[in-house]
Amino acid sequence: PIARCWPNHHRLRLSGGQRRTISAAPSAYGGQIIIILFQEVPTYMRKKTYFLLTALCTAVYFVGYLTRYDLAVSLTEMAQSLQVPQRSIALAVTGIFITYGIGQVGSGLLGDHFFPHILIGIGLGGTTICNAIVAGTQSVTLIVAAWWINGFFQALLWPPMVRALAEHLDATQYRQAVLSVSVGGNMATVLIY
Repeated sequence: PIARCWPNHHRLRLSGGQRRTISAAPSAYGGQIIIILFQEVPTYMRKKTYFLLTALCTAVYFVGYLTRYDLAVSLTEMAQSLQVPQRSIALAVTGIFITYGIGQVGSGLLGDHFFPHILIGIGLGGTTICNAIVAGTQSVTLIVAAWWINGFFQALLWPPMVRALAEHLDATQYRQAVLSVSVGGNMATVLIY
């Protein structure tokens, strides 16, 4: 199929700011000639990618922390307003850590087959729905169930972010970006409390 649509160029990004262009053409012998070209990505493009990707991942991690720990922070007030024992709602807080841990394995496996932005979008969308359900219901059973499901959606955030950072940044930029992203989580923690 590559030979039928000559010239067909496939661009691949490599770590360290290189791009690889693969071209194929029919040869005189009935086969294909495959040419692989390396092209250095200009420094300004690498910096732009670094800043944009780091800012987006930091924002996602910030929102992820807010939507994961908000129930734990408001546990006492929620129990009082629903007039139920705290231990009833505490089951939801305990459950999210269990489902989050299990979901990390599944997220890693899904990350091998899907683009990171798709998984992050599903994770953010799902966690938004779970938080809306918890905010709009009076049923402790529904709160616990929604919060446990929220753990699976939360697990779709970190592994795809790490993959996106690793695929688009060189080693030095990756280390700096991961540090910046973790600051987003710390800022969310300060904001919640």
